[in-house]
Amino acid sequence: MLLDYISNVINNLSIPLEKQKVVIGVSTGVDSMTLLFLLEQLIKKENIKIVVAHVNHKKRIQSDEEEIFLESYCKKNNLMFYVYHLENIHNNFQEEARKKRYEFFLDVMNKEKSSYLFLAHHLNDDMETFFMRFIRGSSPKGYLGMQMITNWQDKFIIRPLLNITKDQIIDYALKNNIQYYEDDSNQKDDYTRNRIRHHLIPFFLEENPNFYNQYFAYKNLLSFCYTKIEEEKQFFINNFIKQDNNKYSFFKDDFLNLNHLIQEEILFTLFSSLHLSKKNVQEIIRYINSSRNLDLIYQGIRFQKEYDNISLSININNNTSFFQFIIDKEGIYPIDSDRYIKVIYEDFLNDEKKNINSLTNLNILWYNKRDLPIIVRNKKNGDKMSLECGTKKVMDIFIDQKISHEKRNKAIIIEKDQQILAILGIRKSKLLKSIAIKNLKIELIENNVSMKEK
Repeated sequence: MLLDYISNVINNLSIPLEKQKVVIGVSTGVDSMTLLFLLEQLIKKENIKIVVAHVNHKKRIQSDEEEIFLESYCKKNNLMFYVYHLENIHNNFQEEARKKRYEFFLDVMNKEKSSYLFLAHHLNDDMETFFMRFIRGSSPKGYLGMQMITNWQDKFIIRPLLNITKDQIIDYALKNNIQYYEDDSNQKDDYTRNRIRHHLIPFFLEENPNFYNQYFAYKNLLSFCYTKIEEEKQFFINNFIKQDNNKYSFFKDDFLNLNHLIQEEILFTLFSSLHLSKKNVQEIIRYINSSRNLDLIYQGIRFQKEYDNISLSININNNTSFFQFIIDKEGIYPIDSDRYIKVIYEDFLNDEKKNINSLTNLNILWYNKRDLPIIVRNKKNGDKMSLECGTKKVMDIFIDQKISHEKRNKAIIIEKDQQILAILGIRKSKLLKSIAIKNLKIELIENNVSMKEK
């Protein structure tokens, strides 16, 4: 019986609910109404008080009717009732709505001094989440999907129906005359989750009626693997990373000897407060792999590489413009998440007509390969550049061209022997005209996230 199952789940999780207030998120759908019904049955056994938290998404005409029904239901059954109207969301509705829901749940829990939030996620929800993350890419922890109990904001989220299928819930609701509403939008294929629900999972069940059990087995395997990853990650952090306040230092080779999954998990853990994406983490690992010394800001992280020494720290000064590195050969040289410098061997005379046009392009420099290395850096106080009209302060060039303060802070200085050759994208020095052999093309690329080294 489902009631006994839920009672056993709560007991096995060692959750002390007696004389406690618990908050339950209720949408009026069959899942949450069934969970509400089950928790009400447990009131007599556990002496708990239920607080219902409902989000009216204001997306359907039926939404207000559902709110009225649930408020009436709570009054009839002596349950506390909170409602939040979700309005004025225009971009990425699914993600923003989820964020607002959990903010509302947390607010209700704080008001009611509750440590427990019950949600009605079930096995099908868990499978849908897994496939969504599988399609889009995720971390090892992300692939584990939902958990029966989760620590959250010094509180707990409990999903007692997580191993119960949608069909089992519907069957129980029908047998116990539980009233609920159907959300018509769930029948549409507008969202990835719905398409997975309507097409992908039914396909697997048709191919293998035992697919639910196969999923359980696979999830247990993932859980075991994740535990091993966590152990190795924590061992490296404890034994190979030196922490000095907000700064983490380690040796390049020690880090690169790890499996790439461990590398990613270490960076996710060290900078969890920055909410880095998998793509961000992979970019940092690419910097670590670089054969060049680097000093730059990326996604709020100050990245410094000097030979085999790597240092990473949160950029507390928010100085997103700081960078300095050497160009000593062809390749790709990252500046930040939106810009990089591409250096290729391309004889200027091979296509003189085309390349003469590029002389006026402020994003492109033609240079002599024999005169490398050159330095790429951000601006400094007192910078001066040689122009046809004489030497001029870089700051005066910014003022003359009405360059905004934001662009000044992000300006890219190209320097050779303490003389400025160019401010990429803004102005070139007369020194470049004296270069007779032009066989190297140095180009600033903007708003392009693909930065693969040649």
